[in-house]
Amino acid sequence: MKKLCYVISIVFLLLVSCSNQGENKNKVEKEVVNKQTETNSPQIEALPTEVIEDDMLGFQITVVDETTSNKQNFTHNIQEGQSYTPFVQIINDHPKDTPYRIYFLLDYQLIPVTYKGQKNQYIDVTVPKSSIYRLKDIEINGIGRGLHDFIVLLVRKPETYLSKERWIPWHHEKIFRRVTVLVGEEPDSPKIKFHEIESEETEQFIGHMFLSKEPTRNLQKAKSIIKDPKEKLWLNIDIQKAPTTIAIGAIVGGEQVELTGPSSYVKATSKGVLHIPLDLSSIDYNSQKNLIVFAVANPYVRQEKDGKLKDIPLEVNLNNRVTIQGR
Repeated sequence: MKKLCYVISIVFLLLVSCSNQGENKNKVEKEVVNKQTETNSPQIEALPTEVIEDDMLGFQITVVDETTSNKQNFTHNIQEGQSYTPFVQIINDHPKDTPYRIYFLLDYQLIPVTYKGQKNQYIDVTVPKSSIYRLKDIEINGIGRGLHDFIVLLVRKPETYLSKERWIPWHHEKIFRRVTVLVGEEPDSPKIKFHEIESEETEQFIGHMFLSKEPTRNLQKAKSIIKDPKEKLWLNIDIQKAPTTIAIGAIVGGEQVELTGPSSYVKATSKGVLHIPLDLSSIDYNSQKNLIVFAVANPYVRQEKDGKLKDIPLEVNLNNRVTIQGR
């Protein structure tokens, strides 16, 4: 479907950079993304040479739709029975061609999407160095009436695996875009039962979500290799505002895995560091795969009011690179 997407406001893009962002970031924002994007523009376009910086090494993702209620693209509106056709754009500001994998989550569940007429559990693309890559033919059908949380997760080098313990922060390899999708008139949010957990009280937040063998705030104990499917693991998350509700899920390879434990929906009743037990014994350990754990703050909440983001946690917490080593 041919349509004109609205002007993308870069202020609300998530820019991931492996080094210094300051002036370089502003330059890319103003000269590359803050312009009108059309679905009939080229699928691949080189970044202007004047905005390519050797020390930038970042990547970006935008998700827009013609039904958005404002330029920020945090809320998309569709009618019951209507296809949802978001337009996704990736910017690869790396000096090498880079493989990316795009996952689509609707209400915290991995969903297949139709891309170029074929159903895909995820979409793999290789973006040329210093280029913009546009995915124009994405279609999602069968979204029921109500308020929905739609998350597009972009993973850099998805099939690069670790052979030994090594800390690679999530923002070096992953980026997300979260959108509220409203279907029908005055859609309601679903009623969710949350499992309440009290955080470990602390004034020193850890700054990263990570897995460990035991509850801890020590990043030195973060796991990046998992060998034993029976190994008990803990998910450690900063809670800087309380109470905060969280939806938790995990993806291994190209599939979502069932998490057993307290619940996929938890409520942090106090500030501090939240420790959540995770049982990953349902994962197939027969081959080498990467594990992505996500924790979405305040699920099923409309992100904006009167065109502005609400003053509540809305981030999608992601773990560092973790490889499950096959038997």
